[in-house]
Amino acid sequence: MGGDNPRINNRMEVIQMVAKINKDECVACGACVDVCPEDAITCDDVAVVDEAKCLDCGACVDECPNNAITME
Repeated sequence: MGGDNPRINNRMEVIQMVAKINKDECVACGACVDVCPEDAITCDDVAVVDEAKCLDCGACVDECPNNAITME
């Protein structure tokens, strides 16, 4: 695939996104902690994501009642 066409790149780049918490919007309800399948989120005053554990599934984004989590 790609042949001689210079616009086609035969390499596949995988870009992993991780959950990012908006600390101004987070109310530390813990909903994201409960739904995370990898236990990548902890919550005291605000939620914190362990980026090494985050699988980019987005479950926490869907669960957050304050829309304080985005995938970046």
